Amino acid sequence: MHNPRGRSRKQAESAEEELSRLRMENELLKKIHAELRKDELAKRNIGLLSDTKRDLNVELLNPEYRALIAVGGDGLVNLCVQYVAQKPISLGVLPAGTGNDFARAVGAYRKSTEEIFWNLYQTKPDSIDLGLIESNTLKHWYVQVLSTGFDALVNSQANEIKWPKGKSKYTIATILTLARFKPIAYRLTIDKGYRRRCDATFSC
Repeated sequence: MHNPRGRSRKQAESAEEELSRLRMENELLKKIHAELRKDELAKRNIGLLSDTKRDLNVELLNPEYRALIAVGGDGLVNLCVQYVAQKPISLGVLPAGTGNDFARAVGAYRKSTEEIFWNLYQTKPDSIDLGLIESNTLKHWYVQVLSTGFDALVNSQANEIKWPKGKSKYTIATILTLARFKPIAYRLTIDKGYRRRCDATFSC
């Protein structure tokens, strides 16, 4: 899976070449939704993402799939985790995002496409810990860290910034969010029923 913009597109092309060289059967699923700026195109964004999720659900029912490769950043990894958690399908990542925190954590950052695919093809997958958020209306897996509050608002703001690209937009988003931020009311329920109410900047 990949986002058809910038580095992700180039990385996906490199991945297909490497898969062909290794003579592995592969299929590039529907591209993840592109960044569309105009309001009238926002519905198309949602539609494309829904199509992607539907394709993932259908494709991963095929028992021949050994791995799902995310060509992108942490957002795409987060999406892919929802479809491979607790399943006998490996998750690989070709880092092509802004932060690439997951790729750094699993040792894929700064590795060549050839090195990454060689590891996927030749080595036994490792298991990693996942977290699960569950409620009456939501079931969502997460990897590495879950946070709410200030940093989550900064990330949301950064996703709305189209220019500048890269890490600079997070600096801008931090300033914009800080200027209007107010503590958020939390109600925490921890193991054995311990409960606490508090106003906080963030929780993770």
